[in-house]
Amino acid sequence: MSCSSILRNAKEIEERLRVSEEEIRLAMEQMGRVICLYDIKTHMLTMPAAYVKKHGFSSNRLKLPECLEKTTYLDDASRTTFIAFYKAILRGEASGTKETHIKCADGSWCWEYGEFATIFNSNGTPVKAIVTLEDTTRRHLLENEIQTRRENERVWQLVAEHSNRQIYRYDIATDTARVDFRYRRAHNQDENPCIRVRYRKGGHTAGKR
Repeated sequence: MSCSSILRNAKEIEERLRVSEEEIRLAMEQMGRVICLYDIKTHMLTMPAAYVKKHGFSSNRLKLPECLEKTTYLDDASRTTFIAFYKAILRGEASGTKETHIKCADGSWCWEYGEFATIFNSNGTPVKAIVTLEDTTRRHLLENEIQTRRENERVWQLVAEHSNRQIYRYDIATDTARVDFRYRRAHNQDENPCIRVRYRKGGHTAGKR
């Protein structure tokens, strides 16, 4: 095979790899994730431009965990987790995860879930790691909202128990109310917590849903 053929084949392989990497990158972005490359020898994480802009970093390459471990980009509760994530890569672990609270360029804070997968050479030495990062702030807000609602419901249940009253939630669209087991027991209802409520002047009557 001539030198020109070898060079041409090498360029074709390089182009196919580039296209494949771009396809993976775009697929991950569609899932709300960003892909970064971590060089174990230099401790340098290479990040996409959009991620750098989001957090206001001065460069698309940061030495981690060193560059951020003592900065205000991380809250105190997340600092240890963040450092441990990159230390695990440096130790040569095959994979790992983290979830940290990190500051954005506009001064707000976001929750970030991260995963890494280590790349080893033919001798089994770790050389690089693929790091994927995902903003999980929306999920945390939803979880907090659900937890708050549960706590509020429990408070009202305790109030009802101590005041000898029943509290239930009424849905106007379906004309049903969700009641607890004490109400069902007192009114000989079955195990279905939903009952149909028919309002009338001066009070209401209840029947099974």
